[in-house]
Amino acid sequence: MDYITINDNFENSIEIKKSNFITHLFSVSSVDEANIYLEEIRKEHYKANHNCYAYIIGTNMEIKKASDDGEPSMTAGRPILNAMEKNDLTNALIVVTRYFGGIKLGASGLIRAYSSSAGEVIKSAKLVKKIYTTKVKISYDYSLHGKIETFLRSVGYKLDDAKFTDRVEYIVYVPIEDKEKFKEDLISLTNAKIDINEESNVYIDEYLDN
Repeated sequence: MDYITINDNFENSIEIKKSNFITHLFSVSSVDEANIYLEEIRKEHYKANHNCYAYIIGTNMEIKKASDDGEPSMTAGRPILNAMEKNDLTNALIVVTRYFGGIKLGASGLIRAYSSSAGEVIKSAKLVKKIYTTKVKISYDYSLHGKIETFLRSVGYKLDDAKFTDRVEYIVYVPIEDKEKFKEDLISLTNAKIDINEESNVYIDEYLDN
């Protein structure tokens, strides 16, 4: 259920043999949303020779589409899509707008140009891994705080700030696949002297270096 995406939109441009390639990377969650951005780019760059694009949508990357928009078949949309797949990027749309500079690039040159354009905008973006977790509330006596805090630091899960009232409370975001072991470990660690309640399943963000 985890996936890699972006939370913001990004743009860059490169010049190759006098052709200007302007690349937009959009965060999208549906085909309709992707089409809205495509229409905006087409209106903004109506004088461009080509507005080639690819998108991948769905947590399992189940919806994919690529368009050469008049460039020779498989020289534009497919290289853009390949760059997205290489980075496991989903819920995203990349549009590469080309203003022709008078020098033909040939099929191999076009493939390199569109691949580079997509790769550069992905490199400039802040990729984020959406981690599917269970929000778990734990509550325990102060006497157990030292050993539980040491345990929580060792597993490295995201925590909300502790509340110190008559007991100690933490909200812990535990990856779905780890939650049963997490509960078992806490029960064993405290001799079952702990309250553990699952509240909801939520995605949390982990920003990636790229």
